[in-house]
Amino acid sequence: MYDSVHMSEIDPRVERTRAQLAQSSADLLVAEGWEAMTVSAVCAWARVSRSTFYVQFRYPWEPLVEYLTDTFRSEYPALMSGSATLDAESLLANGHPLSYPFFEHVERHETLYRRLFEHIDGAPVCRQMIKRIADVSQHYHGALRALSAEPIEPELVAGYLAGALVEVSGRWITSKPRRSAAAMAYWFSQMAAPGLLETMGLSSLLEG
Repeated sequence: MYDSVHMSEIDPRVERTRAQLAQSSADLLVAEGWEAMTVSAVCAWARVSRSTFYVQFRYPWEPLVEYLTDTFRSEYPALMSGSATLDAESLLANGHPLSYPFFEHVERHETLYRRLFEHIDGAPVCRQMIKRIADVSQHYHGALRALSAEPIEPELVAGYLAGALVEVSGRWITSKPRRSAAAMAYWFSQMAAPGLLETMGLSSLLEG
């Protein structure tokens, strides 16, 4: 969930309006569901005009992508800035698999994510999530790729991981009972690691 637009480069008034629309779209979805998610309703919650909305966005679900991206960035600034440290021996960041922050984030915002994953109208948001998660994944797995004698393209690794992560997290957060975010992250890592590390020429990390 990475956004190449730096908010510091946007006019503060535009930034405030986008933030209002993003927060309002999330609040509306949680409160009333997808049936209520229209541009008019989002604008009413945000107290902005439809013309203002269309200057910034095209579809009523687009502010949701911004809300999720901004929320994730505020919760995991090091990961989103690309400055988190990924241990080359354990492949862990701060003692956890790279997928842990996302599972934790989904669990923290459970009601919103359940709305996203349980309804077909959430599909465009999920597609954007995959693209943004892949950007983050590509950054870290691109570094890992350099350790391999015959590396695979990092965008393929990123796409594989991001798509699987979103699909698994959707099934996980909508099921009961369910495992903890930490347990899911380690399970996801164990499921993905063998084939991924072998393909990247790093299967030695599986030994021992």
